Amino acid sequence: MRCFALVVLAWSLVACSQPPRDNPLDPGGTSTGPGLPIQLMAQLPLASENVGGIGARLVVFRFEVTAVDIQEPIGGEMSLVGTRARAQISGITDGADRVFRVDVFDDNDIRTFTAADTVDVDAARGEPPGGVVLQLQRLQGTLELSSELPPEVVILEVVIDADGDTILHVFNEVEGMINERIDGVPTGTDVVVLLRGLDSATQVLIETQVVADVRSELVSHINVPLETGVLNVTANFPTYIPVAAIDRFSDAAATFFRRSDDPSLPGPGAAIDFDDDERFLLKGVGPNREQVTFYHFDVRDPVPAPVYFFFDRRDDLIATQLPVFNVLPGEEGYNDFWQVFQVRVLESNYLANSLTSLQDILDGGHEIVSTEEVINAVMVPPGSRASKRFDVATPNALHNGWYQGQIVKYLLFENASSAAQVDFSGERINTPLMYGFFENDRNETEGFAIDTATEATHNVFSSLPGLEGYAPLWAVQIFRLAVFDRVQDVASALEETSIEENLIIVPNLFVNAPIVEIQ
Repeated sequence: MRCFALVVLAWSLVACSQPPRDNPLDPGGTSTGPGLPIQLMAQLPLASENVGGIGARLVVFRFEVTAVDIQEPIGGEMSLVGTRARAQISGITDGADRVFRVDVFDDNDIRTFTAADTVDVDAARGEPPGGVVLQLQRLQGTLELSSELPPEVVILEVVIDADGDTILHVFNEVEGMINERIDGVPTGTDVVVLLRGLDSATQVLIETQVVADVRSELVSHINVPLETGVLNVTANFPTYIPVAAIDRFSDAAATFFRRSDDPSLPGPGAAIDFDDDERFLLKGVGPNREQVTFYHFDVRDPVPAPVYFFFDRRDDLIATQLPVFNVLPGEEGYNDFWQVFQVRVLESNYLANSLTSLQDILDGGHEIVSTEEVINAVMVPPGSRASKRFDVATPNALHNGWYQGQIVKYLLFENASSAAQVDFSGERINTPLMYGFFENDRNETEGFAIDTATEATHNVFSSLPGLEGYAPLWAVQIFRLAVFDRVQDVASALEETSIEENLIIVPNLFVNAPIVEIQ
């Protein structure tokens, strides 16, 4: 079990500093169900009490306790004193993997802070139980800005003020129509956005201020119409583009990483940090004992799903148009590997991102042309991170796409312009061999076996990025742990495959494991 923000308080510490409670849902320490009361405290960042008056805008603190064996979630509201919100919860039965979650909403019912942790509850200890402290984190959203700038403007400054948190973005060499997305904007009501357009001599030609409601689950869109020579600019009130909910760990989406097997996996829509979790970022062995680092993105199919990129009448890529996907993780046909289809848009006045779904493309009667190009684009929830790439020129930030009128986020790995590419021809991705071991010597539920001395797997890769036949989708041959120490490279792996009793037969086990470092 992994705990990310858990602090268990000694009962004496909680008892000597009991705050006054004004929450009618707070049971006040009396047990109304199984188990003894548990003190829950949610701590805001210390600066939030004085910065920008945000403390006065946080009006609702809601808690919820869930578990597989708790039929109905236990929930209620908390009382805020200073920068700490408290509640005393009764009715939680003893058991493992109780998920405590707190969400904070401002005066416009926008979720601004959140925290969650998984703990074991055991009230049969001969003493009163302690408390659970969660450290609240400010949620972040995305601001999308579009505008047609006058030709004199070559620099656009965007200053964002969210309750005292100030963010400055500078876009240089802007020209004409711009479409920019700014990630990492603190969520909340009436986030102030100041726009300045400067000329080549850094003189301010235009300046305007607008406000936006920024939400973690939506993209806030600001469309700013400008006219040459006008200093006072008007802006439309932002509209919202929903962000598609991504769950990579449902039973329908996962094989190795199922939340039903491992409740500590991030919940639906929760950000995934692939860099800071040993389940996802692993070390292995190259064909000749090279040390390699790879991501483990679970089982995928050798037949890629389609993704649609847009080209104009001159066969130039429409760079500001986001690609269109038609399936999400857990849906039939989803894959991290996508075959690129080109959509021909012949209208000279086409407004980028007017087409946001496959149905839009079909309804418009646009020509669709298949290509031999495949990209490794891993769909993830907003805020997710996987920073390593074999080709450092491949951007490691989250990319945006469309799915049925919603925004989807994805991490891009192998693609046509990178040094590491997907070997693909016809309808099937090439699947080179990987030799590996299951931790439990039976199946995939506990992942690949790790050598405790080296903190690395003994997974052996038969190819490397840049070599002929490389692809990040591997056909995996599983050995029994009895030969774990004997498998050190491709040659030794081949020797062990000749002995049938050394093998565990797992048909159709293809794993998306892009190699990102070679030593």
